[in-house]
Amino acid sequence: MKYVRYTYLGYSVAAFLVWGLILLIFWAQGNATTIHSLLLVFLGWAIAWFSTSIARIVYPPPKRWFNLKTQSWSAITGRETS
Repeated sequence: MKYVRYTYLGYSVAAFLVWGLILLIFWAQGNATTIHSLLLVFLGWAIAWFSTSIARIVYPPPKRWFNLKTQSWSAITGRETS
């Protein structure tokens, strides 16, 4: 689970850096209407990222469908099948 968290952290940092670069480029051009629209899109993305981050923390990860110890597939009910 540590690897997944670091991967998600890396994704998050990279995504925010890219958004910062995009906003900086459009801010340098100086078109207020475009910047306003882009900020609204960024705000929507940031809300979605924040809610996804909360869901990753609050909800437990799904159980495995393939049992590595018995080398067999199992459904959510836990019944073993070959």
